[in-house]
Amino acid sequence: NWIDTMLGSNRVTKPFAAIGQIRSSGITDLRYGHVLASSWEGKDRFERSPDSREPLPLPVGVNCFAVAANTAGVSSPFKDALIGDGLVPLRSALGQHNEAPHALAFELHNQWTVWGVNHMALLKNPAVTAQMLSWLEV
Repeated sequence: NWIDTMLGSNRVTKPFAAIGQIRSSGITDLRYGHVLASSWEGKDRFERSPDSREPLPLPVGVNCFAVAANTAGVSSPFKDALIGDGLVPLRSALGQHNEAPHALAFELHNQWTVWGVNHMALLKNPAVTAQMLSWLEV
């Protein structure tokens, strides 16, 4: 979205911004974590705007889990914040947010981070599979 905004701000590069707007609405909703229709209805999904979504906490009485990845081999403030798994920053993957109403309150033992793995590799990573099976066996 940031790149689209930059490209769209100049009449020479503006046509290139249209390429980025081919994305599905589901992908653009991920920018702010929109999961409720009321968070985006009536708004231009490509317009850069403040985060105005409604908070939606985790459901009560349901075990919720978060698996995150970081391409780094070990935790590093720089890589955790800017790189994460190459697509999602580590804090975002774990549901952490600077504003408490938007944070997802995963119990600490229901959060797990795999190191040295990128976003797409999560799908086929044996350690991720093992962690998910261990959660499901409880």
